[in-house]
Amino acid sequence: MQVLAVRAGGQLDQHTPDLVGHEEHSPGGDAFGTTEVKTVPGSRLHRLIGPQLTVRCHHHQSVRKHPRLTPAAYAADGTLEALEDPERPFWLAVQWHPEISADAGLFQAFVDAARQQ
Repeated sequence: MQVLAVRAGGQLDQHTPDLVGHEEHSPGGDAFGTTEVKTVPGSRLHRLIGPQLTVRCHHHQSVRKHPRLTPAAYAADGTLEALEDPERPFWLAVQWHPEISADAGLFQAFVDAARQQ
């Protein structure tokens, strides 16, 4: 997600814990944090995984600016957790690690989009 945002001309905040006052997004070492995210109604992500999901994350940076991209999910502390570009076939990026937990809706959508290309 961070690479997608920067490619679009965006900027990152370099240390999210300084902004939100906790280490839940990246507890340290090789540990993953657990965060509840709420998806933005009407977004592709909302259609794929529903209104909210508990995710596993491991990031100390976060996206500050994201020109031309649409927010798709936020953590309770306001951290942007997903972006998408609804004008492209499948530009959807998440800040969390879907490979760590069962997030079949996201992976299935990616496979389906690849099949259509």
